[in-house]
Amino acid sequence: MPTQNFKKSAANPFGAFKDFKMPNIDFAAAMSYHRENMERFAKAQKVAVESAQNMTKAHAQYMKEAMKDLHDHMQEATKAKSLEETMEIHGRRVKSGLEKAVAHSRSMTQTYKTANKETQKAFKDCLEKGTRAAKEAARKAQDAMKSKRAHKEFLMQAI
Repeated sequence: MPTQNFKKSAANPFGAFKDFKMPNIDFAAAMSYHRENMERFAKAQKVAVESAQNMTKAHAQYMKEAMKDLHDHMQEATKAKSLEETMEIHGRRVKSGLEKAVAHSRSMTQTYKTANKETQKAFKDCLEKGTRAAKEAARKAQDAMKSKRAHKEFLMQAI
């Protein structure tokens, strides 16, 4: 007979648990907690994605302007009448390009800092809210267990 039971359990290893119920677990509350947690993470992720998109757009805009400046530089330099005029154009354009590059770098550094703070705050808030919700769920489960034990002890004393 043990072989027959083994064959049945091997065919459906979860069959033994079909009527298993966990006491004092509010599955609706657990699923609600999980859904809310996923929504919080989605919002935090959205902040991170929006920050990355904004930085990408800023870099793209800078590169577009840099390419236009380079084109204008070359056109102006080729129209120069003398070597001195060409060198003056190059010097002015290179200086302008470096100033714009430094300004863009500073701007992006500030954008990165701001985005990092916003993203960290969003994920920190998400984790804190999730932790509070988990602690509250654990407290409710403990209270339910205490209540059930107290009721059981009361019934045992009454007998």
